[in-house]
Amino acid sequence: MSEKGIEVAETRNVKLIKMRRALELIKHKLDDDYVKRAEEQVGPMSYNPIRFEPVEGKEGLFSLVDDDTPAEKKQNLKVFKRARDIEKREWNELWDIFKGTKLSKNWEDYDGSDMRGWWD
Repeated sequence: MSEKGIEVAETRNVKLIKMRRALELIKHKLDDDYVKRAEEQVGPMSYNPIRFEPVEGKEGLFSLVDDDTPAEKKQNLKVFKRARDIEKREWNELWDIFKGTKLSKNWEDYDGSDMRGWWD
């Protein structure tokens, strides 16, 4: 579309911006990189190794040991909350791009969204 599109530049270029943004949002979803990106914003999580201990009096049973400090638990929760916020915001943005915004009668207000008109 960017190289062989025959549409006028004014509407083609805004469509291309929205298409590229949609691809970026889909890539984030496929990569599931929200925790990593959240850590960049609010600080790293603690990654203590998983450890199991035998359950006393229950042969063959083990219990998961939580070695995180209260501060680490608080930080991990903060990261997960931020990651979920990023994911939710981007998911809504993606569908807003696909659905489109309300068009006015003035093409100068067109923002390039609404997938139904991308290949007209």
